[in-house]
Amino acid sequence: MSQDRKTLGIVVIGALLGLAAIGFLLFSPAPTAPEPAPSVSGQTPSLEAPRTPGPTAPVASSSIATSSFEKPSGPDVFTNNLQVGGSVRNRKGAPVQGALVELVSDLSSMINRTQEGDVRAQITSDERGQFTFDPMMMTTTERFLLRVSHAAYATARIPDIDPRRPESLNRDVILDDGTSVSGVVKDIDGRPIPSVKVTFYDLGVQAWDPDGAVEKSVVTDASGAYKALSIVPGMKKVAARVDGYATAGRATLMVEAGKDLANVDIILTRGKTISGMIVASDTNTPVAGAMISARVVRFGPADAGKGIDLSNEEALRERRARMERGEEVDDGGDERVPARRPEAAQAAPQLSPSRFPNSVPADTARSGPDGRFEVKGLEEGSYVLTVIATGYMSPQQPTVETGATDVSIMLTPNARILGQVVDEDTNAPIPAFTVALSASADAALISPTARKAFGPPQWSEGRYEYLDVRQGTWWLLAEAPGYAGGRSEAVTISQGERRDNVQIRLSKGATVIGRVVDSAGKPVVDATVEAEPQGNGGVPRNPFTDLLQQQMRREVKSARTGADGVFRVSSLMEGDFQLVVKHPDFAPFKSDTFPVPRRGETTRPDMALIRGGTIRGRVKGAGGTGDPKAMVQITPAVGGTFSQRQAYTGPDGRFEASGLAAGTYYVTVPMQNGQFNLAGILAGAAKRTNEGQTVVTLTEGQVVDLDL
Repeated sequence: MSQDRKTLGIVVIGALLGLAAIGFLLFSPAPTAPEPAPSVSGQTPSLEAPRTPGPTAPVASSSIATSSFEKPSGPDVFTNNLQVGGSVRNRKGAPVQGALVELVSDLSSMINRTQEGDVRAQITSDERGQFTFDPMMMTTTERFLLRVSHAAYATARIPDIDPRRPESLNRDVILDDGTSVSGVVKDIDGRPIPSVKVTFYDLGVQAWDPDGAVEKSVVTDASGAYKALSIVPGMKKVAARVDGYATAGRATLMVEAGKDLANVDIILTRGKTISGMIVASDTNTPVAGAMISARVVRFGPADAGKGIDLSNEEALRERRARMERGEEVDDGGDERVPARRPEAAQAAPQLSPSRFPNSVPADTARSGPDGRFEVKGLEEGSYVLTVIATGYMSPQQPTVETGATDVSIMLTPNARILGQVVDEDTNAPIPAFTVALSASADAALISPTARKAFGPPQWSEGRYEYLDVRQGTWWLLAEAPGYAGGRSEAVTISQGERRDNVQIRLSKGATVIGRVVDSAGKPVVDATVEAEPQGNGGVPRNPFTDLLQQQMRREVKSARTGADGVFRVSSLMEGDFQLVVKHPDFAPFKSDTFPVPRRGETTRPDMALIRGGTIRGRVKGAGGTGDPKAMVQITPAVGGTFSQRQAYTGPDGRFEASGLAAGTYYVTVPMQNGQFNLAGILAGAAKRTNEGQTVVTLTEGQVVDLDL
């Protein structure tokens, strides 16, 4: 085996071991469903809002209304009267009127990654292309993105709307042209169906909604025809929905830049339903807001010898082959799947017939206040029902036939922990705070999105209730402004158990003071100094856990230097820390590890920064044009992953990474056109030269331009 292969093999094995070791810490505290979004109000917009995940809350056309939390009188974790706004223009610079701008919760735990959650507010751009949401209240741990859509342009997503960074709240959005997709929706006899909602989902975008990330919806006209203009190139899912018919579409549809798709026809059959009630097993009362999804396991009636068993792969392959040859397929029921005309197959060879098992989208419903639900748009057959509800364990998945009206599903409460958060010096309750669940006493790998906010009017006197706790041993970690934080004692809990009176005591903590200077000893103004805790949740330190911590959204205490270069980082918990200094004109600096006492002040030696270098350039896509969805990875030839950087291209395919320390770097492009290339990532991690890798040697302050 060559040395390169040995190195790459070690990298792969190390990556898998590292990810396996930290996976539990990352995902075990996650709730089964997001918390309910605050209620909103406003006028109904002319554009229909897409279905959104999470508990159903009305969506405002202009803004979010006052949150369900009232601002407490004392220190709080809520930011009031924040206003998100900006402008929408096309590539020529002309304002775009009537664009639907949605403010969407971002549930991702990773930097430079998004996971779409609930739509918190929406508005349309005015004649000048401008939009401004009404002032709103958010918690300091929330993140958002803007989803901007217009019938004539491709949908744009703008990430990193951060309530802690005022500069991120005003954004200019550029809308591009895209690819059109058109077709006709018909019934089984070939008759066109009007008023069908055809929805396109972007499979390249993560979303909490099991249906996927909505990109655009259109409605068929009187002749059953639809045309979606300006779809973003990439892999899509298509779903056609209308009352009385089974939902159908395409599980995958590749949309290429500059290649319009026609004849994307969809055949709908008469729809069936499954309905019933969700009930709590401990109280025998209805459970509202539970999400019920249906996954098909057999098409056709339940009669013996009939139907299509989706677990029989050989039968499925034969069914697909017969349909592609234009032969009728008997599902064993009263209807036959029509033969596919050869000319239709030639017109759109990349499309499978609408009734292929893999093309049937999952359908979902939510239980109402009375616990009742109805899943619509199902083809006749057998389905497995999955139920998710905040505060309850996922039940055993029942298999149900379409047409059932009396399905009863009992939910068992998950374990929960209740208690109080108080000041450790005065025992006074903290009025507003966040609580996170951790598999260790160390909060180093806790994502901000895992923290839950508590405060008036629902919660008072420092009380909290943490739901959806799995059996095991846990620590609860609390934070509030003006405090370093605090943690509970270890709590060992069994499945479904309720644990009361778990107290968390918050400490004011300690302060670290120091000064940042340049190589000549002059003060560096406006540098960011972050105090990073060095605990790692019991996981041994290695390059992969280091890289993961860099990529996670983490709450760390920080401060900025003043005119004299001095900084003060306050409210630090007792423990070991490193100081990380960042400034756009200098290479990043990391101090030695040092102890921080329980309280008081600690003064650190001056930290000298070195002028940083810059690697910039352009990533070429198809046809030599700039790739607007590429990621450039810059890996140092010597040292760990601390200085590893990722730079994302802009609309013209250009990128820039500044503040790099002098030295040699390997430059790779592990993501092109929004798609990751694992080989490129591993090559960068292994520091192995290959054809797709560029070696750059930087001196202090040097700027290097590249074409990749």
